[in-house]
Amino acid sequence: MKGLRNVFVGLLSALSVQAFQDARAADPWPARPLKMIVPFAAGGPTDVLARSLAMELGGRLGQPVVVENRAGGGSNIGYDAMARAPADGYTILLGTATVVTNPSLYKKLSFDPLKDFTPIALIGTTPIFVWVRNDYPAQTLPDLVRLAKDKPGAINYGSSGPGTVAHLASLLFQDRTRTVMTHVGYKGSAQALNDMLGGVFSVQFDAPQPMAAQYRAGNLRALATLSSQRSSAFPDIPSIKEFGYEGIDASALFGLYTAAGVSPEIVGKLQQTLQTVLASPTFKETMAQQFVETPVQPVEGQAFHAWLKNEMDVWHAVIAKSGISVN
Repeated sequence: MKGLRNVFVGLLSALSVQAFQDARAADPWPARPLKMIVPFAAGGPTDVLARSLAMELGGRLGQPVVVENRAGGGSNIGYDAMARAPADGYTILLGTATVVTNPSLYKKLSFDPLKDFTPIALIGTTPIFVWVRNDYPAQTLPDLVRLAKDKPGAINYGSSGPGTVAHLASLLFQDRTRTVMTHVGYKGSAQALNDMLGGVFSVQFDAPQPMAAQYRAGNLRALATLSSQRSSAFPDIPSIKEFGYEGIDASALFGLYTAAGVSPEIVGKLQQTLQTVLASPTFKETMAQQFVETPVQPVEGQAFHAWLKNEMDVWHAVIAKSGISVN
């Protein structure tokens, strides 16, 4: 009799556990806080954008979105963490241009962004600009191209570092304009900018965020954006397309991702929520402060996947031709 009672109690316990699990599974998503992986250190431009985005998303989803900085390895540590996350929608990733450049820069990666991530949507882009010191003789982009062609390799230029999107943009620029310049790589934009202002070199390829203060102070000029259209933050600066150069659209990008295999319902809710965030005045102000431009039309799901694939192909060609590698 006692044994039968133990069996009965055991069955009740198992049924209770199963009922609890079924109830948890039936809870509407999200039923607990989300984690947002940021593959860079706290305090930088990407982190600033991430924290504003996390707050806005959390307020609309009804659950906190906690930022987790996973810096290192050229952002690959953060991407690897995203690739290993459960397919439950509770881990999301704010990725940058390294999502599309790292697969060609690194010989061995533990993840494939196109297979291991579910692309939610493109958040925005920031074009790379061609900057010159104010006393530099080139007044226009054609002037710089002419100087570079007159003395191949004689012009030294800086960037935020080998393999960064700014450096890759400079390689794409030289390829399309048929010029040759000499790269001086740094570990970050600030160090490069200091040396530029100090006279070590006179040309720098970079996003506007680290350059804007010196530009507004009159110490720098911008000859062009390396994109097919002008920047809304700097509407007076021409795009390189205006000078007749096609196929140059070099931008830092920000996109939101989750794990492969996350249900379409959860992805759809993330997409819908993100679009309301992108339309909010508070987040628009954060984007403007970081010089990030929102796409005119949403780039989501399969369209975002195709966009990423195209970007990978473009940068793979540039990287393969240059022969650069970071490991």
